[in-house]
Parts: sequence; structure tokens; C-alpha cells
Amino acid sequence: MSPSRVLVLNSGSSSLKYQLLDMRDGGRLASGLVERIGERTSLVRHTPLAAGGETRERTGQVTDHEAALRTIAGELSADGLGLDSPNWPR
Repeated sequence: MSPSRVLVLNSGSSSLKYQLLDMRDGGRLASGLVERIGERTSLVRHTPLAAGGETRERTGQVTDHEAALRTIAGELSADGLGLDSPNWPR
């Protein structure tokens, strides 16, 4: 089975940008970023494009890149786009 979704990451020293792509039609399902990683004022911005949802934005400390990846996974899961989503092909 070939994957139908691909998570694209662009990692910098203090930021992590991402897009979740649907490989069946080339559409973007979600996008976002985590900026100022390691600072108390880290910014998390997530837009669920597939659901036509509104951008969610919050600030608070994201300690490192591992925490940023966990944050992204949580945002995707909240929209039913995570690896454990019932919509994820098995």
C-alpha cells in the first residue's frame, strides 16, 4: 500500500514548519509552524485546511524540537489527521 499522506517538515534552529499533504490529489490537509523553540514565548500556529477550519494560534514554552513534533502531532490528531485517525488508511 502506498502512503496517501505525507508530512513535510522544514526544521531550523528555533523553528519547525510543516504541511500535511494528500498524495491522492496533491492537496494540502494542514499546515503550520512552531517558532521560537526553547523560549518561553514559543508560538504555535496550526491551520486545518482539509476541514476548512480556522487557524489556531497560541503561545507558551515549547522546550525543544522533540516537544515541537509532539505539539504538531497533537494538533493534527485534534483534527482527525493523526496517525491514529480513523480516516488514516490502514
